[in-house]
Amino acid sequence: MITFESILSQPVSREAFHELVEKRFASGADAIRQKAQRIERKFPQLKTDTIRKADMALEGTQVLPGTGGKPYFTGNPPRWADNPVNDAEYVWGLNRMYHWLPLLRAFSLTGEGIYAQKVVDELRDWIRTCPRISLASPHEFHGVHPWRSLEVGIRTYFSWPLLIPHLLGTEFLSPDFLAEYATSIFEHGEVLFHVPPKLWPGADHNHYLMENLGLFSLSCLFPEFSTAETWKAHAVRELERCAAAQMTPEGGQIEGCPHYHSGCIDFFVRALSVAESNGVGFSREFTSRIEKGIDYAMHSLRPSGTAVPWGDSDAEDAGPIRSALNGYRLFHNPDYLRIVVNLCGVEAVRARCVEDIWEDFGSHETLAAIDKAAATPDAISLPLDSWQKSLKQVMMRTAWSHEALSVFFACRTPVNNTHAHIDPMGFDFTACMGVR
Repeated sequence: MITFESILSQPVSREAFHELVEKRFASGADAIRQKAQRIERKFPQLKTDTIRKADMALEGTQVLPGTGGKPYFTGNPPRWADNPVNDAEYVWGLNRMYHWLPLLRAFSLTGEGIYAQKVVDELRDWIRTCPRISLASPHEFHGVHPWRSLEVGIRTYFSWPLLIPHLLGTEFLSPDFLAEYATSIFEHGEVLFHVPPKLWPGADHNHYLMENLGLFSLSCLFPEFSTAETWKAHAVRELERCAAAQMTPEGGQIEGCPHYHSGCIDFFVRALSVAESNGVGFSREFTSRIEKGIDYAMHSLRPSGTAVPWGDSDAEDAGPIRSALNGYRLFHNPDYLRIVVNLCGVEAVRARCVEDIWEDFGSHETLAAIDKAAATPDAISLPLDSWQKSLKQVMMRTAWSHEALSVFFACRTPVNNTHAHIDPMGFDFTACMGVR
């Protein structure tokens, strides 16, 4: 049986461990408070929207796959393993704890403890009612239950780490609760270290990318773990393998699907962000493939301001805009901002930037760079064509403007997996004729 005392490299009391974590995350907690104050001053609508979503989560309702796009009562606390709508994605989505984000943010924005207490109560309930399945059966971690390995990864890079900076310095992050939380995180780490390599030995699936991102994040979250350095080295090595296996030399993600391409770029960028914060380095080849991947996201953006809906994709702007923001933040290339401002509109780009202010996109500097990009729309050096030889795709346009013509050709078979389910020989042509 795993206990708090058994997971640490050096024996310390719960109080001493709590003190170590408080010191390490002090600056992160300060940054959260500063963001909350800035939202209060500059973006009151964002605060209103956040509290509305948090209040819905307080009532035990969420919008999940299978609920028809409408709020659905999931239980209070949620019934983590139930599948009342007969949709596997419902169970998986519920156990990613996305609804904790508005709850934690509402607490930081208002100071009202009811939001923090809801997260604490739900985590304790989840630990009590969702015991981990046996590591001896790795393929069982691919089932419809709270411990599917993909959700283990998503929880540990996305939702669960947010508890510390939002709750730090309050009664809600007590030494006993922190110990419970860390012990469960350690159980997650054991899954991510032992199971995914058996499920994805070729490192060629986006699930494996997210699972190793989770392992990398949690090993940096708690360096006090006895296995932290081993897990970190493994995760970095496997993330490098993911980039080599999943990103072609031309910068395309192997599924040939713009939606999943932009998602994977975001996961790789998160890995670089965690690395930067923890003094870890990735290879130049790794970052080069990510930079080329951002170029791909720009080329797959139609003049109409939506991504080409190829494969398992929707015609939307969120992925390309986020890729552009990531590209600007990482590589300081204003071309990315100019492209999305030209094609999606400055207000859409600013709105996405503000929406992601908790993740540092909504900084003064980035918002000013967006406005500057809008003032210099023609200063774009990115080529007008992209030949993705490995994916058998070609993207061409007449200009980086809303009035341009664009065409996306694809001739590719077999596909990498079921995300690329489309005729392997076809095209997408866009002509806006000046109408947005």
